[in-house]
Amino acid sequence: MIKHRKIVMLLTSILLVLGLVGCGATGQEVKDESQEQGNVVAVVNDENISQQEFDESLDQLKMTYAQQGMNVEDLQEDQLKEMEQQVVNQLVNTKLLLQAAEKNDIEATEEEVEQSLVQIKDQFENDEDFKSALEANNLTLDQLEKQIAEELKINQYITENTVEVTVEEEEIMAMYDQYKEQSEEVPAYEEVKAQLEQQIKQQKSQEEFGKLVQKLRDDSEIEVLI
Repeated sequence: MIKHRKIVMLLTSILLVLGLVGCGATGQEVKDESQEQGNVVAVVNDENISQQEFDESLDQLKMTYAQQGMNVEDLQEDQLKEMEQQVVNQLVNTKLLLQAAEKNDIEATEEEVEQSLVQIKDQFENDEDFKSALEANNLTLDQLEKQIAEELKINQYITENTVEVTVEEEEIMAMYDQYKEQSEEVPAYEEVKAQLEQQIKQQKSQEEFGKLVQKLRDDSEIEVLI
């Protein structure tokens, strides 16, 4: 089960982040139950997101939570709705980023996809374990390669359209002082400096990413149908 978890974690990490942007937003995101869209759960700039995509993403998210020890079956109705909304946001944000990447002629080469695939395979002891993990996560090799290609394009677009964040010494000291105020047992500054710097850098990167995706949302026509 731990080995099976590796593919889920590798493939859903960016999607979990994507789902954080746009939660609870309204604006162009309109829920219109009167529209008959068949098996479509959302429309993003005239491109459909299918019920099948939604169901598969929801299943993957549930599997991720289950592998982290959460009993999905015990979730309340409002918690399930929140999870579904997170999946919709993931799918919408991913669609927006892919559209933007393609508009900017960003492509993932076969070599890049193969290199990433090798890195994933290297997480397993042998090819049989890798295939078992694919089966456990309801993935075919073609689907995995497609997801890798999409993630590569998204990552390149994000890199090209966000500023490289920097962290000042004063910011690290300020965070360290906050920890000291909250607890008496705090390691020496030099022992945790690198960790704090990384934490601040991640926070700043997330803020830049959120601004990028929010701009794409503001400039797009998005209709959520569920």
